[in-house]
Formats: sequence, structure tokens, C-alpha cells
Amino acid sequence: MHTFISRSILASKRMIFAMASSKTPLRNTRLAVLIFALFSVLAFGYMVLMQWQWLRQTESAQATLVGWKPQRYAFLPIWEYQPTEADTVIQFTSNVPTTDTLHPTRGQQQWIRYRPEQPTQAVVYDFWHLWFAPSMVLVFGLMPLALVCLIRYILMAKINPDEDLESPLP
Repeated sequence: MHTFISRSILASKRMIFAMASSKTPLRNTRLAVLIFALFSVLAFGYMVLMQWQWLRQTESAQATLVGWKPQRYAFLPIWEYQPTEADTVIQFTSNVPTTDTLHPTRGQQQWIRYRPEQPTQAVVYDFWHLWFAPSMVLVFGLMPLALVCLIRYILMAKINPDEDLESPLP
């Protein structure tokens, strides 16, 4: 009985070693996910570079919330500001909607960035308007890579190929 159990354990070890020495599991998946992650990191870098270039070409000003433009299920805030070199007051509509018209409130002050040559192209100067999209590209691009690494390196059994398969089992 002892010989039968030891032989079956040895056979299962050989089968595991044979599987481990052949192609590694998730090999093609890891390659595809790695390419996708590399593309998302490059896209993140490009988006950040474009934001920094845009920020260098713009100026800051204080804007006041003057109203809301209704959309289907949300509202776009309408901001009003006066550029530093002009006497006219300019209104622009923010591109990030909100479902709550109580926050921010009318009359609230907010820093914005605008192009001096095109003052109607303005953006509210905060994380949600400038950096949310690039950060989501990075997060969702690296998430599949992290998941495959988790499956491959943590959840799968580690097999030591240096183990002596011919040694007698206790």
C-alpha cells in the first residue's frame, strides 16, 4: 500500500513538473496584457505632457459661478471671469457636469486657466477637470496587468524544478 501511494505521488509530481517545464500558464495572455499596459502608460505620458504644455500656455484668473446649463440628467456650470488684459467679462461652460446644483453654489469663486489669445477656451483649475482622465487611463490600463500578475504569481502553485523527482518519498 505504501509503495502504491508513493508511486502515485511521484507520478503526480512528474506530471506537475512536465506541465511546469512546458509553456508557462497565461503566457499569451501576459504578453497581450503587457502590450496593453505599455500602451496605456504611453497614453498616460502623452496626456500628461499635453496638459503640462497647455498649462504653460495659459493664465490664471478667478471665475464666479453664474448659472447652470441643463443637460439630460445633469447640469453644466456656467462660469464668468475677466481676463487680466481685457475689460470684457467672458462666460464659459464647464465640461464636467454635476447632478447637484447646490454644490457649487452661485457666486462661488474658482480658479480657472484660459488662453490669452482665445479667452473663451477656459478650464476650471482642479483635479477633476485636468488630471482625472489621464489618471483613469493609467489605472484601467494597469489593472489587467496587475490581475494577471496576481493570478500567475500568487494564486498558482510555485513549482521548484530543481527538486529531485527520483528520490524516495517518506
